[in-house]
Amino acid sequence: MVFGELNNNLNFFDDFDEVRASLGFDPSVGFGQMRVSTFMWIEEYFSDGDLITKSKDNNELVSKISNNVTNIIYTTFYIDLIRDRYIEKFASDPSVTILGSYYSRGIDFGQPEIEKNYFNKIGIIAEKFYHSDKLDDIFPRRKLQISNN
Repeated sequence: MVFGELNNNLNFFDDFDEVRASLGFDPSVGFGQMRVSTFMWIEEYFSDGDLITKSKDNNELVSKISNNVTNIIYTTFYIDLIRDRYIEKFASDPSVTILGSYYSRGIDFGQPEIEKNYFNKIGIIAEKFYHSDKLDDIFPRRKLQISNN
């Protein structure tokens, strides 16, 4: 999902996303390119007081969404929400294409209902990347060593 977002939605203007967020705009920010409104929605409806906590003000929210660790936690949580909603509605796991597409489009407040076969450019790129060997260069697959002991 992140590769699809970064590959399609990252450009020169993204260097100013933190500033735009601090001014009250709704850019996609950080490692997962999550929209500020989505970040706020997660805090509003899913705060657990542990990993997801409500920000006290906009400064704290911008600081959190700009932090790679927090951004990745919220991104992962959001992807899991998308997956859970899809499974609840269709009783099957969504493909990477569908997860990436809904990550890009959103499932938060005001978004249309989830459709079984919705996809977009972000989801298609996420699927291609997922099934490529591009990550193997960075994280080579280890062969399982079976011992006779």
